[in-house]
Amino acid sequence: MREKQDGLTLLAYALIGAGALIYGVGVLATLVAGIVIAGPLSLLAIGVLGLPVIGVGILLIKVIRDRMNDPEDRHYSNDIHD
Repeated sequence: MREKQDGLTLLAYALIGAGALIYGVGVLATLVAGIVIAGPLSLLAIGVLGLPVIGVGILLIKVIRDRMNDPEDRHYSNDIHD
């Protein structure tokens, strides 16, 4: 059985999501402003500096997907965690 989420947990998730969204929009706006001010050379710097970030993001997605599809984790969540 799945654990029932209480109101405070859902509120915490909503606040974390809202904060991440606001932060992401701010970073994107700053990035666009920097490209406009610095010109085409900044695209090269963004590409080089962005490669590690993209790699970490891909690994994070892989870990989450592997955990969601792992039968041992599902068995623990359903049978043992109660």
